[in-house]
Amino acid sequence: LELKAKHNTAEIKNRIWNILELSKSKKLQDQKNYLMSLNSISEVIRNQEKNIRDSIQLYTNQITSSNKEEILFSLKERLTKLKLRIRKEYPKYINLRYNNSFVKLSDALAKLNTDNTLFSFFEIDSTVYSLKLRHDQFLFRKFNTSVENILSNFKKHVVNEIDDSDKSLIILPDEKSWGLDFGVFSINNESSKYLIEKLPISYGFSGSILFKNHSTQLSDRPDILAFAYGDEGTSDFKNVPLSRFRDVSLDELPGSLYEIKQISEIMDGEFLLGSSSGEKQFKEKTNEYEILHLAVHGEINDDNPEYSKLIFFNGGEEKEDGKLHAYELYNMQLKAKLAVLSACNSGSGNLSSGEGIHSLGRAFAFAGVPSLLLTRSEVSDLSTPFIMKYFYEEINKGKKKSEELRNSQLKFLKNDADNITS
Repeated sequence: LELKAKHNTAEIKNRIWNILELSKSKKLQDQKNYLMSLNSISEVIRNQEKNIRDSIQLYTNQITSSNKEEILFSLKERLTKLKLRIRKEYPKYINLRYNNSFVKLSDALAKLNTDNTLFSFFEIDSTVYSLKLRHDQFLFRKFNTSVENILSNFKKHVVNEIDDSDKSLIILPDEKSWGLDFGVFSINNESSKYLIEKLPISYGFSGSILFKNHSTQLSDRPDILAFAYGDEGTSDFKNVPLSRFRDVSLDELPGSLYEIKQISEIMDGEFLLGSSSGEKQFKEKTNEYEILHLAVHGEINDDNPEYSKLIFFNGGEEKEDGKLHAYELYNMQLKAKLAVLSACNSGSGNLSSGEGIHSLGRAFAFAGVPSLLLTRSEVSDLSTPFIMKYFYEEINKGKKKSEELRNSQLKFLKNDADNITS
């Protein structure tokens, strides 16, 4: 299925865009209702609202007398008063539960820079719907894929659609496409030429979240709050084996200490390790800095994504257990403009249709952080410090974050990577 030029009416384009955004936002809304209600409104209030609504439905179906009409009127009056109370006492809950709006196509196009190209995917079983959107192009397609040929199919329908007029790429994945790293796709069968070498790539949960976010521009000299998983007595970084990953074995991470040391020589801020690197410190200090950097252990819970967590070196103190869960982040208001989650699998998680992954990355986004740098697979303790060093050097140059990340990756490939780490 292709949307040919002669059929590219405004009405059809708007309908396609709306369907893609609505299909994603429905699943998102279900998750928002569940996670936010757990943290932002008491169980007693939730039960009161549910019981009144159930009673209204019951009496609406059984009205046969004026007596029941009076009961129904009374119930509706009680519900109205309860909703006013909830709106006053729990505004965040109300906003997330009832705010179903999404960005219109015209607004998305207005905010999409002339050099940006956006790909939005929606997947149903083995069928993938793909929209390529640019200020001068609207290409809608359908193709079939499977686990066995997912890489070749996505490469065919994304990489082969990119031409020299595309200067930067935005990917809005869905389901299986969240597991793909589009940056390492080869271009035109040139084995030594990756897509990331051609143009910067960024990812988003949906067009609505992408274009509704507040300003993501960092100041000229942003400050940083960074956490390492280890103490100063950790063994020499140079002796770390390549197989050392940030998994949940809870070993110290020598590379994370080296990573934080490298960043501290580039950025201003606070750099925490040992007993100072804990959940308590995170919650106390996060709103004092523009950038949050967590070089820690991460654990993804695929069955219950809200229980995915970041694990700090300090195992816990003063009512904190040293584990920052996704459900805790959903009830926080963070002021940082960038969060870097340099932890195992922080960007993966339960692959579900809709707006993407139920992950720690999404939790940070809902907590108010507009830009995130997430690892998409297990992080090697050997390669990450070099990439992060280059990334923060680029930040101080004031470029776009997608360009900063691309430049840091290219520097690593050129200067430090070998056939294994690349």
